[in-house]
Amino acid sequence: FISYSEAINRIQKDQIDGCYMAFSSDDGFKNNLDAARVLEEFGTTACFFLNSKTVGMTNHEEIKAFCQQQLHFPPVEFMTWSEVNDLKRRGHEIGSHTSGHFDVGRMAITDFVHDLKSTKKKIEMETGTIEHFAFPYGRWNNFSAEALAATTAAGFTSCATAERGCHLPGTYSENPMIFRDHVLAHWPSHHMDYFFEQNVRRALKNEPQPIL
Repeated sequence: FISYSEAINRIQKDQIDGCYMAFSSDDGFKNNLDAARVLEEFGTTACFFLNSKTVGMTNHEEIKAFCQQQLHFPPVEFMTWSEVNDLKRRGHEIGSHTSGHFDVGRMAITDFVHDLKSTKKKIEMETGTIEHFAFPYGRWNNFSAEALAATTAAGFTSCATAERGCHLPGTYSENPMIFRDHVLAHWPSHHMDYFFEQNVRRALKNEPQPIL
C-alpha cells in the first residue's frame, strides 16, 4: 500500500516497478472516518475527495435533497471541516470533487472552470493546499478533454475517473487520467481479486482505453 500522492507520482514519472495499491473515497461521508481508522490499522492512508458544499451540512432536508438529486440514494451524514482537518493531520489527503457533485459532462466549460477554481479555493482555505481532483460519476461521458485541460490549468496535478483499470509503465502519457476501481467494504476478497486480475489482463493485452 502506498499513499495516493505517491501512486500519482509513480504513474506520472513512469516509476512503476512493482504491484502497488492506493486508496481514495469520494463525497466526504462521515463514515469515511471509519474507513480511515481501518486503513491506519494497516499502515496506510487515503485521499478523500470532497464536495465543498456538503462539508458540515447538517440540515436534514438539505441533506435528503442533495443525496436524492445528486447521489441517487438515501440521506447520509457528511463530515465537518474539523473532521476533515483531523484526517489530514493523521496523514490522509484531501482532494476536490466539485462543489456540488456536478456532472461535468453536462456543464458549460465556463461554469465548470468557475466551480473548479472556487471549490479549490474553499477547500484550501479550510484545509491547506490540495493537488488532486476526481470528477463526479467518473465515467468518460461525465468529463471532456476541455475539462481535463481546465483542471491542469487550475493547478491540479491529477484527475481521477471511476473507470476500472490499472497503470503500467509507459501508459500515462497516452491517456493522462487516473483509473480507480470501485469496491465495497463487505465484498469478499476474491470478488475484488477478480476485478484486479481483469484490469491487469486487459492492460497486458494492450486493449485500447477510451481517450477524451
